[in-house]
Amino acid sequence: MRMEVLIATMKRNSLDFLDEMNIKTDSIIVNQLGKIQLNSNEYKGNKLTIKNSLEKGLSKSRNLALSLSTADICLIADDDIKYVPDYEKIILDTYNEYPEADIIAFQVDRVGGERAKLFRSTMHWENRFSLFKISSVEISFKRKSIEQKKLSFNELIGAGTKFGQGEESVFLTDAYNNGLKILYVPIKIGETDISDSSWFTGYDIDYFNAKGVSFYLMNPRWYSIFFIQFIVRKYKMYRKNITPFSAYRAMLEGKRKYIEASRGEKND
Repeated sequence: MRMEVLIATMKRNSLDFLDEMNIKTDSIIVNQLGKIQLNSNEYKGNKLTIKNSLEKGLSKSRNLALSLSTADICLIADDDIKYVPDYEKIILDTYNEYPEADIIAFQVDRVGGERAKLFRSTMHWENRFSLFKISSVEISFKRKSIEQKKLSFNELIGAGTKFGQGEESVFLTDAYNNGLKILYVPIKIGETDISDSSWFTGYDIDYFNAKGVSFYLMNPRWYSIFFIQFIVRKYKMYRKNITPFSAYRAMLEGKRKYIEASRGEKND
C-alpha cells in the first residue's frame, strides 16, 4: 500500500514547514492564498504535489487534496503537526492488521495550550455517537472507500467559513451512514501545537452557531436532542461564558443561517 499525507496550509512561500512536520512520505499540499515554486516534484526522495489556490476554507482544501490523491491510504494533516519518525509504518501496519477498516483514527497529542485532549486507551469500532471524539488530523482513510461513496467535506463549514468547526464529525457521520467501518486505535502518530490555534475563539455565540450546524447535519431529524445533550453534558466547559438558554438559542440560529446559506449556494 502507498500512503499520501494531505496537508492544508495557507500563505506559504517555501517548503520549510515540511521539515518541522517531519514529513517522510509522499504528500499533497494545498496552499491557499500563497505561492510555492518547485524546482522538482520531490521532497527528500518522496513525491510531492503542490496546488496553490486562491480559495479559502479548510474543507475546500481537504477536498482539493483528496481529488489530487492517487494513494491507497490518505492521512489528513494541518501544517502545525509534527509526526513521529515511523508514522508511515504505524499507519500501514494498522491497515494490514485491520483490513476491514475503511477509516482509522490515530492519536495526535495536543501541546502548548490548556485544551489538552484525553484519548481513549483501548481500540474501538466507532458508532454514530463515539465518532464525535475524533478530530480531523487524527483521520486516515482508504481513498477508494471514500471515492466509491462519493464522500467529501462540506465546504460551507469548517475553518475559514461562517461555521468554523465540525466538518470532520459531519464527514465521519456521512461515512458511517454509508456503511463504512471506522476504527479508533490508541497509537500516537504525532502532536500538534495549539498555542496559536486560529479556529477556537472561546465558547461564544459563533462557537455554538457552528455546533448547531454540525449537529443538524449529523441528524436533521433529531438535532434538537443533540443540542440538549451537549448543553447539559458540557455545562462546566462553557458556563462562565454563556447561559444554557443562550447556547441553545445560538445553536438554533446557526442551523437557520446554514439553511439560508445552503439555499443561496444552490441558487448560484
